Amino acid sequence: KKLKFIYKNHQDTIQPRTTELKQASPSSDTVEKVTRQLNKLLNELPGCVINYELAHNFVLEYFMMSMKIGCKSINPTIVYHWTNKYNFNNIIETGLQVPDGYHVKHKTDKGWFGEGIYTSPDLQYAKCYGDSNKVFVCLSLPGRQHAQVKNPGCRLKRGYDSHTSQYRNRNNKEWVFFKTEQVLNCYLIEDYKLTRNDQYSKQITSISLYLQKTWEKYGKQIIINSMKQK
Repeated sequence: KKLKFIYKNHQDTIQPRTTELKQASPSSDTVEKVTRQLNKLLNELPGCVINYELAHNFVLEYFMMSMKIGCKSINPTIVYHWTNKYNFNNIIETGLQVPDGYHVKHKTDKGWFGEGIYTSPDLQYAKCYGDSNKVFVCLSLPGRQHAQVKNPGCRLKRGYDSHTSQYRNRNNKEWVFFKTEQVLNCYLIEDYKLTRNDQYSKQITSISLYLQKTWEKYGKQIIINSMKQK
């Protein structure tokens, strides 16, 4: 379930979104404004590993999902990702990547609950996949979650935005995402600094609320502008 990163060429890993998104996407001014604020808020705390381009794509994905399923259905949530130290720099640079079997591979198998990016809402879960006490603290966009039984290498269930594990003692412990843009690396921090009400959790929670308020403020105009682009 943990990712083993085998990077060879990343020139196209965080290029602009697909043609489909370009045809009906929020205005660049709005996305840039929100991205700058997101970047500012995250950098208020030490350990920030925000990548501006990845943050931009994350904000764009949030708006696109809001148009599709409504902002209240996205449910931005803090998740954690444990990995070995030698993966840190690559993850900071390119974000968590969906395995393609070549550049990025799952560490042990094809992914029990789907071939995607594995995270957990439980800080201590999967700690064994890391070789230090540092963990990536991420903001995710789970949206409509499918409770997936064990089915190694399966694809995203149609009509859903992500998977959660449904297997014995792993129920809801593993969250699987199938787009890099749905998971934003925010901090790389020692786990002992993270508690139930720590400053990092509070900051990311405030950012989630900020995203929702932004949509409530600009959403109607974003939809109108997107319809004009079609």
